[in-house]
Amino acid sequence: MVTWIYQRELLIKFAFGSIVLILDILGIYCIVGLNAYDVAVKYLANGMEHLETLQLSLGILFLVMMANLAFVSTYLMKLYFKS
Repeated sequence: MVTWIYQRELLIKFAFGSIVLILDILGIYCIVGLNAYDVAVKYLANGMEHLETLQLSLGILFLVMMANLAFVSTYLMKLYFKS
């Protein structure tokens, strides 16, 4: 009786972990694509334009996504080799 519950729990953990892994890879792909642009244009309320560089914000987001990717892939490897 406990085994099928345990197997279902492992399947759910593996499925959601795989979804998060795929979303992380997609996010990193989008960050690398956005890195090709030099500046972003913000339109202010008074009608003026403000140019902003993306390097710092994309760099921080890239580091966060890579850390998330490392943790999720480690978790999935633990699940895979445990069963």
